[in-house]
Amino acid sequence: MSYSLRVAVNLDNLKLPVDPIQNTTLTNAFFTNHLYRGLINEGLDGQLHPDLCTFYEWSEDEFICHFEDNTTVTANDALISLHRSILHQQNDHANIKYLLCSSEENSNSCLQKIFVRKNQLIIKISEEQKKPLLLSLLSSINFKIIPAKALDQAVPLSESKIIDYSITSGYYHIKNNDFSRLHANAKLYQHHPQAPDTIEIINSNSHTVESLLAENKIDIISSTVPLTADIDMSLRNKNWSKLETYPISVGLVVFSDKAAQESQISERFFVAKKISDEVNKLQIYGAQKTDEFIQFFGQGYLTKEQQENVRINRLQSTSVPQYVFTLGVSNPQKWEHLKQDIPNLKIEKHNPNSILNGVKRSPDIMLLTNDVSFDNSFSFFAFAVKHGLLVAKNKKTEQLLLEFTLQRNSAEQAQYINQLHYESLLAAKVVPIFAAPYTTAMSHNIKGDISKYNSRTLVWNFKKN
Repeated sequence: MSYSLRVAVNLDNLKLPVDPIQNTTLTNAFFTNHLYRGLINEGLDGQLHPDLCTFYEWSEDEFICHFEDNTTVTANDALISLHRSILHQQNDHANIKYLLCSSEENSNSCLQKIFVRKNQLIIKISEEQKKPLLLSLLSSINFKIIPAKALDQAVPLSESKIIDYSITSGYYHIKNNDFSRLHANAKLYQHHPQAPDTIEIINSNSHTVESLLAENKIDIISSTVPLTADIDMSLRNKNWSKLETYPISVGLVVFSDKAAQESQISERFFVAKKISDEVNKLQIYGAQKTDEFIQFFGQGYLTKEQQENVRINRLQSTSVPQYVFTLGVSNPQKWEHLKQDIPNLKIEKHNPNSILNGVKRSPDIMLLTNDVSFDNSFSFFAFAVKHGLLVAKNKKTEQLLLEFTLQRNSAEQAQYINQLHYESLLAAKVVPIFAAPYTTAMSHNIKGDISKYNSRTLVWNFKKN
């Protein structure tokens, strides 16, 4: 049966180009997940399963991914994608080189540890404790496979960009760079025969989705559109269904390294409290106040004693700032009234990708929503470290990434995360303000499912009744 589903997606947050290496927004991740598949996938059950690999196995120090013969995506495509991920400097999560090479080895040495034998992709990894980290890393969004034909062949691989979105490894593709419609690839019907052959993307956000609902212009609201209490009431009135993850979406106030060094902890807690009060007025669906970034189900969560220490610290340590903070937001006007309580506050429009004199610009304060991982994911850990969510005094990013990979087992990895988590919260380098589920909503004539363990709305898992 050929049919289309209309899906509400927040296109205002789409940052082109869409590329697995860098997913700066949930909207980018939505498109990446539909256009590209990985070697391994985390299923709806939260477990790892073969994806582009027909199956995978370990043979001593070799990870072996087997590909079917005569498929559109080959082991060589996977080789080029993984080599590209090592050579590119824009990876916003973990670089696979930390698992394959020592700090003394260069990139060329790392590249040689990924190669093709017949139609098998081989990754050599010698240290036993790193093998589980490799599997979770390969299942993460940054390691989706791009067919080589879709890349610009006229430049070195380290500079290559995706130039053709009609050639993809995933279940859908895009024609003529038109991101308003996704078209099914033939492989979709082998795995999900009842999935829609076309996905019509309807631009929406928390302010416009209710009118789209009232006018019956959408079938699904993706997780890129945060729900509020009012939207939830509209869904009930329309007899729509909701699917929810665990409370893995955590809202954070993040202070820059400079601000954390030059301001007082009491000042940072004061500012974070005022920002938290404003965010909580939005009535984000399912949001609960929280004092910790990594929730109780994540690896590295706080002990009860640590939780109590953080709470006491937050309650006692507040004072009106003398330090002049700069708050970077997408809509400065919306936050201007904060200056009534924080006279020294400066508010500016902030683009997360803005560059000044070759250096990425960073305001003193940013608001960030980040996911919590259920396992000792190297991808999650690297993102948190790179974005200043997990810090350690006198240790730089590279050192923290290397130390994590050297922990001997999952218990040591969890303990390592815990210490950084606790230190970051006590220092008010990052101040969590809420934890909420991601939601996907669907019309009464649609059936589908999501994973409770991650933020993805995967439309091929939905169908018309």
